[in-house]
Amino acid sequence: MDNRETNLQPSGATVKREIIILTFIFSGVSTFFTILFAKTALEPVISLATAIVIGIFILWWCKVDSLERNYELKTIFRFLIVLFGAFALIFYLFKTRGFSNGLIAFGYVLLILFGLMMANVIITIVCSMFFTIEM
Repeated sequence: MDNRETNLQPSGATVKREIIILTFIFSGVSTFFTILFAKTALEPVISLATAIVIGIFILWWCKVDSLERNYELKTIFRFLIVLFGAFALIFYLFKTRGFSNGLIAFGYVLLILFGLMMANVIITIVCSMFFTIEM
């Protein structure tokens, strides 16, 4: 029997799920640092960095999805995904899935965004217990 390791690649759905989980984790950490450095010179830097990283996560998700669907992501569209984030994702979903399946996928995106928002609200509440937060 040969003892070579098998080179198993995770499925696209698994990778996309992991990207969503990483996005939640990153968003939570970013929210914590935004609260920690509120009303300082670092706050806009943290917000800009967060937007860019979230855009890169969205691009990564689109790249994995496009490989599953044999859809070529043009270079300019990759840039637009990072720049416009969720808005470009919505366009991508309708373009790759058609109207009805794109609408279903858009519903999933709304659920994920709602979950992300609720997680950030919880983090903000927990942080307010330990830090003085001035709005």
